[in-house]
This record gives sequence, structure tokens and C-alpha cells, in this order.
Amino acid sequence: MPFFDDSGIVRENHRGLVVGAFAAFAEQVERMVAVSVAWSVVLFPALVALGFPGLPGWLRVSLAMLSSLLVLPATGALFALAARALAGEQLDLRAARAALRDTWTAALTALTPLLAGVGLLVWAVVLASATRLMVLEVLLRGALLGMLVISSVWGPLLVARSNATAGPLLVGSVRLLWLRPAMMVKCCLAAALVLVASVITVAGAVLAAPMLIALLQTCLYEEVRHE
Repeated sequence: MPFFDDSGIVRENHRGLVVGAFAAFAEQVERMVAVSVAWSVVLFPALVALGFPGLPGWLRVSLAMLSSLLVLPATGALFALAARALAGEQLDLRAARAALRDTWTAALTALTPLLAGVGLLVWAVVLASATRLMVLEVLLRGALLGMLVISSVWGPLLVARSNATAGPLLVGSVRLLWLRPAMMVKCCLAAALVLVASVITVAGAVLAAPMLIALLQTCLYEEVRHE
């Protein structure tokens, strides 16, 4: 079968959270792999910085910062393409350019403070653990877990509300958690299983995991947004 020669979109297969995500991936599997690989490429500079400690410090920092800067617009485009695929569109270079153009600004301005907040919580948990402040550590771990759960809809919300800033995305994700907590936890568990399985198979982390996780989280958003 020629590359990108898919059998067509079967929109009736898009039913349910996990089934819908895997069905959408299977219907355009070669395009989905291409998108996943393209997203993974932006992490390459950071992997070089981590894998080669002998490099000059300034170069390692520059490479890590480059990946940190590129991964946000790449993630916005990834979720925009996931939404297009679930809507029954064929993914191609034209769709990829449109997805990047429509989301890169919002991804940088909205996701940066949200991810920085997650990073601060991780640092606070480590600090509380080191100082043996047990009650504070438990509270911080709970807050971090909550942030990880609501982060499962930041990407879809970013696509749906292209002009939204970090505040509305945070409020919207908390509202969705309030409406459908079990569904959001289910999505997080499914995404975690996909990630673990992909890491075990090594190549899967590059070829499938990014797009599958984006599809799962977009399916979750479509399930709960009408509540």
C-alpha cells in the first residue's frame, strides 16, 4: 500500500473514549504516525542535552530551551490535528500548516504559565518531602494529582478556544472535572497505559503515543463538553 494511501474515514467508528481514539488512529494510521514523529522531533535537542553531559553547559542549556520553546506550538498543532481527524478530515501538510498557524500563539501564551504551575508544584512536593513536612506534602501531592488530571483537557480546550488565556483554560478544565470526574480519570489512565506501552516498545513512544494521547484527550473533551 502506498504511503498515505488510507482506506478512508469511517466516522461511524468514532464511538466512545478509547474506541473512538483508536479507530481514528487506525483510519489514517500512516498520517497519524507522521504527525507523531513530527511532534517527537522537537524533543530531539533536549534529548541531546540529556544524553551528552560532556557538551558545554551553555550548549546543553540552549538545546533544552529550544525544545521547551518548540514543544508548545507543536503541541497546539497536534491537538488541532486530532480534532480535525475526529471530525472526519484527512490529515495532510496543508492541514498541518493550518493547525500550526491557528494555535501557535495561544499555545505559547496559555500553556506556558499552566505548565510552569505544574513544574512549581513538582518542585514544592520535592521540597516538602526533603523537609519532612508530611501534611504539606500530602496536600501538595493532591494538588499535583489534580493538576495532572485537569491537564488532560488543556489541549482540546486550547483548540476550541483559540483566543483563551491560561485563566479561562484552567477554569474550564476544573469545570469539566467537576462535571465528569470519572471520565477524566479514565482518560488519564488510558493515556498513561498508552505511554507506558509505547515506552516499553521504544519506537511506539515516537510513532504512536503523541497522536494517540491527543486523540484520547480530544475524545474526552467531546464527551464532556455538552454536559
